[in-house]
Amino acid sequence: MNLNRRNIIALVGVTASLALPVAAMAHSATNSSTTTSTQSRADHPRIDFAEIAEELKLTTEQVRTAFRDNRPPKTGTRPTQAQRNAAITATAAALGVNVETLKSLVKEYGGGAAQAGPKGPKAAAIAAQLGLSTTVVSKAIDDAHVTNPKPEGRPTEAQRNAFETAVASNLGLSKDTVSAAFAAVKAAHKAAEAS
Repeated sequence: MNLNRRNIIALVGVTASLALPVAAMAHSATNSSTTTSTQSRADHPRIDFAEIAEELKLTTEQVRTAFRDNRPPKTGTRPTQAQRNAAITATAAALGVNVETLKSLVKEYGGGAAQAGPKGPKAAAIAAQLGLSTTVVSKAIDDAHVTNPKPEGRPTEAQRNAFETAVASNLGLSKDTVSAAFAAVKAAHKAAEAS
């Protein structure tokens, strides 16, 4: 087939016009993938926002938004200690809470679904209620989470019962005894918050 200059120009024009929508679709797919990835990360935080929200008497969405809006800038490297401090200070201000209070809650409820049970003061308080060492109780809680992973949101009654049953079994105690200890510590914590 003989192609003169006019036909070649027309052919190039048609090819270019077909290429633009294809490029646009590819760009859209890339953006969609990035958005989905970002949403996925936001939907699966490493911090249990629901538990922190309950402690602060706020909604989970309020807590999630405050953390999201004040996180350190993404630079491709791990944030510095100064950046982390600035982020937690800004987050505490956004939530209207004391920085040290928020730091304590992040330490206790950090790790999201991978977190292995109550930490720090709560584990010690549960141990005191049971008349056992904190180390023994912490290990029993950690072991219970192997078969009863901590949910991302608030646990259901069935999940809580299964978890407390597993802890009781690990400690060689009755489920009622362990449940009473958990309930007493939770009640004491809420009373302290209210005062």
